[in-house]
Amino acid sequence: MAEEMKVLDPEKEKRKIQSAKKMKEIMTAYYIEAKTAGETGKKVAWITSGGPVEPLIVMDVIPVYPENHGAMIGASRMGAALYEKAEAMGYASDLCSYACSDIACAPINGGPIGGLPRPDMLICCNNICGTVLKWYEIQAGISTCRCLSSTPLSAIRNILRR
Repeated sequence: MAEEMKVLDPEKEKRKIQSAKKMKEIMTAYYIEAKTAGETGKKVAWITSGGPVEPLIVMDVIPVYPENHGAMIGASRMGAALYEKAEAMGYASDLCSYACSDIACAPINGGPIGGLPRPDMLICCNNICGTVLKWYEIQAGISTCRCLSSTPLSAIRNILRR
């Protein structure tokens, strides 16, 4: 049986390329702003994906997501080498690859964007996974800034209802 060739819609493909280009422009501007925050007097907070970002935005603090950095590391095929570096640093081989690769990048400003911008604070919300608590605790030690961990209000409400 002959394989059918998939016919691509040229207009749809053009829109995909344009949107990918626009996304790259947006993300580049975002990381440049975060990496130059010290020069503009702004603060940077590393925050977990489930953390309360709104107060940071109101305070004109730039939120940066290490989980996204972990995804970029994987997409750029740098994960295996960084995971091995994390193991050489003493971290267990069964830890989350996002956390391990991000931790391995921190001391050397490594990864696909030359490391994340240095944080002024770390905001860790424990509503996504238990790994983030230790991940951020480790990063607080590397970056020598404070780490605030929080429990989401919905979890507190559920505990109080019991």
